[in-house]
This record gives sequence, C-alpha cells and structure tokens, in this order.
Amino acid sequence: MKKNRIIALSGIILVVCITLLCLFCCKGKKDVYCTAIPQDATVLVRLDARSFLRKHDIDLTPLKSLVGKDMAEAAEHTGIDFSQPVYAFLLPSGKTGLCAKVSDAADLRALVEKFGPGMNIQMSEKDGYTWIQQYGHVAAFDNDRLVALMDAGHSGRQQLAEMLLQTEDKSILSTGIFDLVTSCGKPLALATSTQALSSGQRAQMAQALDVDVKDFEADVLLALDFDKDKALLTFDLTPRSSELKDDLEDGVENVLPIQGKFFTTGVANPFALVAFGLNGEELYDEVIEESGLQMFLGNLDLRKAFNSLHGDVCIQAATPDTPGLLLQAQVRDNSIMDIIEPAVKLLGGGTQAMRVGTEQYCLSNGSMPVFLGVKGHDLFYVATGTDVAAQAGQDVETWTERLASDAKGNYFYATADASAIVSLLGQQKVLPALLMGRLSQFDRLTLKVSSPTHAELSLTVRDGKDFVETVFK
Repeated sequence: MKKNRIIALSGIILVVCITLLCLFCCKGKKDVYCTAIPQDATVLVRLDARSFLRKHDIDLTPLKSLVGKDMAEAAEHTGIDFSQPVYAFLLPSGKTGLCAKVSDAADLRALVEKFGPGMNIQMSEKDGYTWIQQYGHVAAFDNDRLVALMDAGHSGRQQLAEMLLQTEDKSILSTGIFDLVTSCGKPLALATSTQALSSGQRAQMAQALDVDVKDFEADVLLALDFDKDKALLTFDLTPRSSELKDDLEDGVENVLPIQGKFFTTGVANPFALVAFGLNGEELYDEVIEESGLQMFLGNLDLRKAFNSLHGDVCIQAATPDTPGLLLQAQVRDNSIMDIIEPAVKLLGGGTQAMRVGTEQYCLSNGSMPVFLGVKGHDLFYVATGTDVAAQAGQDVETWTERLASDAKGNYFYATADASAIVSLLGQQKVLPALLMGRLSQFDRLTLKVSSPTHAELSLTVRDGKDFVETVFK
C-alpha cells in the first residue's frame, strides 16, 4: 500500500513538473510573430477577426457578393492564420504597418501570383523571405509571419529587413501598450501613449485636465466589442505616475455617483437625457473661490446657493416635435431661489425676473420664457417653455426604472434616441438618403463615465440580424 502511494505521488509530481516546464518554455512565445513591430510604435491596433465572427455568428455572404466571387473564394485560402490576431501599428515617422500570422506560405504566395500582375505587385525571394512590393508599399513573409510597411519610400525595404531581425526585448512585446491590447478581451483594441502626442498636444490636454504636463504620462486603450444588438466602445486611461492618478482622483471631488433620482419624473419619453451627481459645496470652492470670481459678484452670495446643491442633476430634452429642456437638480433646501433676482439685476441685458408662484420665477427677454423654481423639499428645476415647466417633478410611467439602474453609480450618464438624431440630420439634409436607410436601424446612443479613467459608449440597434444585412446589402 505504501509503495502504491509513493508511485501515485511520484506520478503527480511528474505531471506537475512537466506542466511547469511547458509553461516555462511557452513563456514569452505568445504572439511571438509580433517581434518585428518596433518598440517605439506609437499606436498599436489588435484585431481578433476569427473569434469575433465565430462568437457573433455573423454571415458574411452579403460581403462576399460585394467583393466578387473570385476574390471571396481566394480570401478563404489567403495563407493568413485568422485564428490569431492581426496587428496594425503606427511608427514615429508616420509610417503604418501590418503584422499577421502565416498559416500556409504556399497559399499566400499563390494568392499574390494570381492577383499580383493586375495590381502591379512585384514578388521576389531573398534571405528566407518572400518579398512583395507595390509602388511605395513593401511586405515580407515566411512560414511564420507576414509584416508590411505602407508608403515606406525608398528605404522601406531596408527598414523592414531590420525589423525582421528584432528580438523580443527590442520589440513591441516588451511595452505596456502591447499588454493593454492583449489583455482587454475585446475583438478590436487600440492602444497608444501620451508620449505619442506632440509637446503642444500634451500641454493642451494636461491643461484641460488641470494636471502638470511633466506628470502627464499614461497609456490609453480604446476597445470595441459587438453583440447581436449593441456596439460597445470603451475608453481606459492607465496613469504611469502616481501624481497623475492622484490629480485625476482629486478632479472628481465636485461630482458624485448618480443615485438615479428624477429619471421617472419630468418629460415623458424624452428625446435625450443627461445626468450627473453634483457636490455643490466642492464645486464652489474649486470654481468660484479659487478663481476669485466672487469679488466681481458684489453682494451676490453664491456660496449659500451652491451649498444647497447636492445630489443628482438630470437634464431632459423633450421630443423634437415639441422642443424644450428641463433641468431637475437635487437640493437640500430652497435657498438657491434667494439669488435669482439679484443675479438677474447683475446680468442686465433686458432680462426680467417675474415671480409667478410661491417658489417659481419666469425669466424673459423677448424670446422663449425660462422658468425656475423649487418643488417639494429637494427638487430645483429650470425649464424652457410653459408646457415643459409644468412637467417638472411629475411622475412618468413610460420612463422606466431600467434607465435609472443603468445610470446608478456612474459619475456621468447621457443617452439619446439615436433614430431621432438620424431623423433630425435627415431633415437638415446632412446625410445622404442611402446612409439614412442604414442608420435608421439604430435605437439608442449612451455614454457612461464610471471613473476618471474609464468610459463606455454604446450604440444599440433594434434588430442585430436586420442591421448586419442592411449594412452589407
């Protein structure tokens, strides 16, 4: 019995050792065909086409009819291994490149021989690679990989030859942006770094974010994913310095996570909605106090008004047929109303403030009237037009809790009826009729910002299958 246990234990140890050995040997070998991509590439794009098509069961028959039967049949035997990601990259010189895994060099060579003469493509063999040149474009492939440079110029072939000799530690595989695009899990991902920006661009963005330009070092990831009825674009910022991370976190002190109030009150079926949480006290200290603006406002006490603002702010746009805006904000009390008349006098310009209720003012300067007021204990509102003002605080059954739950916890949330946007663009004749037919499949456009470094933009369609067929028709 003891002998059997020893044999069993030895077998387990042997299996573990073999597994560890395999893992050690495979370490660093993933996507090794990408070693030709230079380490200083400023932008890297990763496309996992095969897994995307399989995951979403997309029928490419309409696309095949678009490119022609001969080209479609040839595309099925390109020699490119689409089970592995295809990479595109941008070099500091402005040249763009492509890198793909080769599954069958003979098929790839046959493809070039078939279509090359009609496309002025020249093919030659040298140093174990098949070289392809067309005008200023150059590419090389062997049994493992295909690497190409677009608009490479006269020195393109020499530059590509040097890229093919690169080792892993001198390639894009040793950088943070490569880790970003390979770990995000989306079928299409783009990564870049703030170092890729010009000094002027970095200075402008750093100023917009109110951070020190010397600390403005971060990696940026854009990733795109689809399912049967939605496209999702995500944005992620990865600070390289703790200073930038702290600055970004400090920058959201004046905003609060959305609680979901006012989504089921106000305008029924609004054309668009924007919501965010607001810390009025922090906003006053950061915007009014630090800028010194208060000294120009005389006796107008904005601090008291700002302090009363605390919680959700929700802006709803009525339908295009009955235009109007309604802002509903969460307040602690009605002290914000105390500054209306003094503020109007300070602004001047012919604007008049008339009290039309116990807690309501009407501002008018000859155009559409604007109503301001407080309802209940916690609702401050601003509305354009009498009809929209009457809807402030009213329950609307058609505006569901689903939208409120989707917004909760985010710092910013915006959604709009995409089909209405398309209709408006069509009325203004901004879009051609052909494109209108395709865009009419869109349902809703939504933007969510859940942190200073993460945002999501989604676009839904009414019927995913109909949408794909319409796009490729």
